[in-house]
Amino acid sequence: MAGRRCLVVGGGKVAARKLVALLDAGAIVEVVSPRICSGMATVVESRGVTYHQRIYRPTDLTGHFMVFAATDNPDVQKQILQDAKRAGVLLNCADMPEDCDFQLPARLSHHDLLVTISTSGASPAFSTRVRDLIKEVIGPEYGAVVMLMKLLRKKIIDLQDSSEQNKSLFYQILDLNLESLIRSGQWQEIEEKLQTILPYNVDISELVNIVRSEYLLSTSNLHRR
Repeated sequence: MAGRRCLVVGGGKVAARKLVALLDAGAIVEVVSPRICSGMATVVESRGVTYHQRIYRPTDLTGHFMVFAATDNPDVQKQILQDAKRAGVLLNCADMPEDCDFQLPARLSHHDLLVTISTSGASPAFSTRVRDLIKEVIGPEYGAVVMLMKLLRKKIIDLQDSSEQNKSLFYQILDLNLESLIRSGQWQEIEEKLQTILPYNVDISELVNIVRSEYLLSTSNLHRR
């Protein structure tokens, strides 16, 4: 999505969520709506989004890769659907899932770890409920494990040529139950356990400190929301 031009038609909470997701993915987004909610107004202002304060026009689709129809007017929704089909613009319309070109799953992300849940448009609300259940089990510590494995993987592959040996080593690391140690803040124990199985020339302390800093920052941000 990075660099793609996308259009969001609507100004309510649903439209605001679509807007944030697109911006986080690196899209270039325009919003069209006679009015927008306070949350969306904050995003528009803080992130420099182009906002057209008026009703939707068919020409608004020109030059866009995809459009999100998120208004509370059925007639406008149908108009966007027809216009998007004619213009060859990908369409997502929450209240007409059978006519969408794609669906957006509920998503849970912690750094490079991404979990998505989809009901193929049958019930977005149920997707969200399942996502919230998973969130209770998979917390930011799982993202921290992925970050640490990513850092370790590069170091190990640079040092060793044997893919089978590397595979065995990665599983040994995962068997340490790192997510539990991270959740309880046992960073010193993580270092000590890794030192027993990793090559001596891997700077474990540096890597653990990088992950520790990112993890503490992410959990701090979660508490502020």
